[in-house]
Amino acid sequence: MTRADSSADGSQTRAGSNGLIALPAKLPHNPVVLEEQAQRAANIQLRVADWITAFAGSMNFVYLHIVLFTVWMLFIESKPWPTLTLVVSLEAIFLSTFVMIGQNRQATFQQAASQAASPRAAAESQPAGLRPQVRLPVPAAAGTLAAFAANGLFAGLSGLFLATTLHQSSHALSGAALFLVFASGVAFQLATTRLRGSQVLVLGTVSMLAGLVLLVVSVRLSTPSLALFLIAGALIGAGSGAVFKGMTGIVLAASPPQSRVAMTSALLIALYVGLSVPVIGAGIALDLGASAPDTVLGFAILVGLGVTVSGWAMLGAKGRRSGGDVLYVR
Repeated sequence: MTRADSSADGSQTRAGSNGLIALPAKLPHNPVVLEEQAQRAANIQLRVADWITAFAGSMNFVYLHIVLFTVWMLFIESKPWPTLTLVVSLEAIFLSTFVMIGQNRQATFQQAASQAASPRAAAESQPAGLRPQVRLPVPAAAGTLAAFAANGLFAGLSGLFLATTLHQSSHALSGAALFLVFASGVAFQLATTRLRGSQVLVLGTVSMLAGLVLLVVSVRLSTPSLALFLIAGALIGAGSGAVFKGMTGIVLAASPPQSRVAMTSALLIALYVGLSVPVIGAGIALDLGASAPDTVLGFAILVGLGVTVSGWAMLGAKGRRSGGDVLYVR
């Protein structure tokens, strides 16, 4: 049986069979934690970024946007709210940047804390003079961004095409078209659980290219085809989901365990940016006088090239190393 008493200096003593053992009132912080706190206190940009990230992840942020969107949609702008769409897309890009800043700092902090806690294990876990690569590969980010740019393109322009080119004014059909895109992405990912990441990436790239071709054809025919338009949406959705899954599998297999959360977060940020960019770009192109079919053709070419080149780069990099090995850079 032991008993703890407080001394005059704030420390505690615990009585036991072997006598009294002094316990400090406050345990010292890890030096890595102290260094992180000092850097944050000395840099106002980091404090601002932390505040914005914390606010964006709170329910107050949700409530504020519900009120703002409701007021905007009812009293400021009429349907289809083009300015609101532009503002939301720009906000998503900036918020993604702040989240990326926080994730990069967190990954650096976790790596430093791990090495400080077990310097010998850290030294033995990697070759001398090398360190684990924790940055997201550029082809993976570009491929994910390009794949979901196709989703963003379809989501941003599907209502316009249905109402003008295809002469379908049904709001239910517009919603069903978007549901088809995202549901196809989920279904394709579930259907490829037994395949390797490289195989899923190849299938996703093929599906994406086929969907982009059908999308361009469906709106440029002398008699535009609703069936081809919907099939194109399904193929684009399935392709984007598969490209994301394939990229994620390849990147995580080549990343050290302590970096995998940061890698996944970085890929998600690329995804959200990809969804936002086409809305802005398409709006600018249409305002400059480009026709909707020409806008789709231009974006389809850019997205197709982005997905193809990024996928080829990722598969080539994977072929130059053994699967599952950690990437090292000097």
